Order: sequence, then C-alpha cells, then structure tokens
Amino acid sequence: MTTPTPTANPKPASCALIPLVLLMLAFGLFGCFQNPAENNEVPSLGQGAIRLPAPLKNNSNAGKTNISAPPAPAFVQPNNTAAATFSCNGTIIGTMARSSLLKSSAFYAKSFQDNFAWGTVAGAQEFHSIHPIGPEYDFRAADAALDILENNGKHYGIFHNLILARGIKVPQWYKMLGTFERRAVLEEHIKTTVTRYKGRIPVYIVVNHPLLWNWESESNFMGTGWTRVEALTNFFKWAHESDPDALLILNEGGEDSLQTGVIINASRTREYAKLATDLLERDAPIGGIGIMGHFGLGTATLPPDSILIESLDILSATGLPIYVSELDISYDWTAAYVNPQSPSYPFNPNAQFQDGGITYGTYWDYQAYALKHAMELFASHEAVDAIYLWDIVESPQSWREGTGLFFANGTPMPAYWSVKPLLERAMENNGCLPK
Repeated sequence: MTTPTPTANPKPASCALIPLVLLMLAFGLFGCFQNPAENNEVPSLGQGAIRLPAPLKNNSNAGKTNISAPPAPAFVQPNNTAAATFSCNGTIIGTMARSSLLKSSAFYAKSFQDNFAWGTVAGAQEFHSIHPIGPEYDFRAADAALDILENNGKHYGIFHNLILARGIKVPQWYKMLGTFERRAVLEEHIKTTVTRYKGRIPVYIVVNHPLLWNWESESNFMGTGWTRVEALTNFFKWAHESDPDALLILNEGGEDSLQTGVIINASRTREYAKLATDLLERDAPIGGIGIMGHFGLGTATLPPDSILIESLDILSATGLPIYVSELDISYDWTAAYVNPQSPSYPFNPNAQFQDGGITYGTYWDYQAYALKHAMELFASHEAVDAIYLWDIVESPQSWREGTGLFFANGTPMPAYWSVKPLLERAMENNGCLPK
C-alpha cells in the first residue's frame, strides 16, 4: 500500500503574514498550526496525514528497541523454512504450545517434540505484550517463542496475532492517543513486527476476533476513525508490504455460546464470510480464514456434523483456505459444571457420559471420540489447510479445564491414544496429514 501524501492542515491567513514566523518556529511557538491528532474532522480512508509518534529513548534491555529503528536479531535460517507451509501435502496438524512450559517442563517439551512438527505460541506476540507501557517495542517474549521452536527443528506455523481489538487488551497509553497517532502506531507496529520476522513465519493472524471485539466500535475500529472494513484493509496491506510471501488471515470464534459461534451458527458464519468478501473486493491481500473450534461450551459435546460441514462450506465459498486455528473440547462452562442449582452438579468427568444414544465409560472416553472425529471431519474438507489443537497438557495455565492430550501428572488422556495415529501419520509427512 502506498502511504498517502501528507496533507497540511489549514492555517489561518495571518500566519503567512507574520514576518517573524521562522523565529517563532525556532522557539517552538506552533500556535498558528493545528495538531492533526486534535483535528475533529477525521479524513476518510486514503486521505489525511499519518503522524508518527515522537521516538522514545532506547532502552538498553535486550529485545527492547526505539520505535524508529527496531533491530531484528541475527539468525541462521533453519532447514524448516517458512515457505515449507505452502508445499505441505495435506492438512497441517499443529498445536498451540506455551513457551514458558517448553522451557521449564521437560515432560511438556517432550510431549510437543514427539507429536508435532508445527506449533504456535499464544500471547507473547500480541500488541499489548509487545507495547506494555508505550509505543516502544519489547520483542523479548516474541523472539524467545520463535527461537525455542526453531531451535528444536519445528515450524512456527501461525503468528498469533498482530491486532486484537478487545477493550481490556488495548493498552491504556494507546487509548489516550489522538486518531492520527493511533493510525501511525498501528501502521508502525504491523510493519515493524512483520519485517522483523520476515521469512521465518509463514502465516499471520492479522486481526483476531474482528467480529466479536472492535474497540471502539465497528465504525471507529481501534479508534482510528476508519470503519472495520477500512481499518482491516489497511492492516492487511501494511503486513503484505512488509512480507509479500506471508499468508495473512483473519481469525474468529464468536462469543462463548452455541448461538453465536462462527463455526456453529450459520448466520454468524455468513457474516464472517461477508467480511472476508468485503476485504477481497477492496483488494486487501487476505489469504485465508481462521476459525476457532472451542467445543463443549454449554453441552460438553460436539455440534452435529451437518452444522460443521455447512459452516465450512459457507466459508469455503469465499475461495479462501480455512485454518482451524484453535481446537479443543471439554465439559467446562456447562450448567452441570458452573451452576450449583443444576440437578447434575457437580460435573464428574470420571462418571459415565451419554451422547447421541451412546453411553461412554467416562467423559474422557467421549472426549477421545469427539476430538478424533472433529480432526478427521475438518481434515477431510477440501478447503481446510491446517488444524491446530489448543494446548497439549492440562495445566493451571490452560484457559479451560479438561483440555489437552495429557493430564497434568503426565498421564496420557484417552484423547491422546485416540488421535495418536493421526499425529503419527502427520509426523511422517512433514507434519501434514495426507488428504
């Protein structure tokens, strides 16, 4: 995207008639000029100046850098280049892994090392993590997450994520900026981050939850004065300018409800597909659609196959490949788990569980069937290019109770034995499950 030519703000005529204007400027007297960030008129897409924030003093800590000149660490390109993802013969099978546990737990690291060729790390790369107190960059956690996967011969599959417009995740310092300063910060953030990891990461989630969260509003996305579609178009173009070879995707799940999830509710799925289509019509370089499959919310079970297939078909009609970016299933958030008034409270995963007229010895046995079935269903759809599980070991750091392939004590869950043949087939094929 070509950055628009900055347009000067109007100046009172008297300013041009003041003979001592240069002297006034030298002393910092800018009263005759408007600050673009304070201008109440917000230019439409493609117009107006983008003013970069004043450079901050560089911090001497490793990984921190001045906003104007962020140096990327030198590295030797590993054999598992980012381009490998595009030659995958089948569906990528990967997982989210927690970098802190990969470093601190030998069991966790081995569970990942033995079963997956592709990984992603959540949290370390998000906007608020890289800019916790201001526009200054702190890439230490993001660098470490990438290094730990590369150093173990793994593919870093998805950068998760560049922009998350969730109010509680938007730093307070950013909220205090003016409209044009926000635009500048976001452009600089996207371009700097993607340039830093160019050639090392094949897929970027450019915006996570673009439907569910849109601080401040759909018509003022991230407080930029742009609509959601306008803002996303810019975000994708900025990322593409920085790494033309990277695949850029959206990612959405919906609210924590069976009624609103994009993979479950057809009307919500169509809304998501329309957003992708709107971006394509604006020539945004979107290369895929990410969907979250956090199943069991409310029922502890998978939705019917017909609903899942319908959602996949709706999304595939855009012509874009589908990335199942987050897959898990558990019993938490069911009435029996969270509501003491429920007749089945408290939920006992070690007790018998029924679904579809079938009685399973325990809920763990049902989960084993459900996870394998979901992976096979997704992998069999022609539009699905990748499936990432959402963590592998149940731990206090997991966002949901009862997810993963291993219990916290190291014992494999029944789900592990169920999906192990799929993992083994993928590991024999560069981490890709043959179609």
